[in-house]
Amino acid sequence: MASGTAVVGANEGGVKDNLIHRTTGQLCPAGDAAASQKLYRFCTRMPRCAAP
Repeated sequence: MASGTAVVGANEGGVKDNLIHRTTGQLCPAGDAAASQKLYRFCTRMPRCAAP
């Protein structure tokens, strides 16, 4: 996050405690491969993926 790279994580455990959705990164449902893939693809096209 500090280096300006996109951060994507599963919405469970410590990840959801350390990542604020659409502010410091993007959260996707745990175990949902399709949602993860969609979010990763979105972030590769958007330079500021975390921004709302």
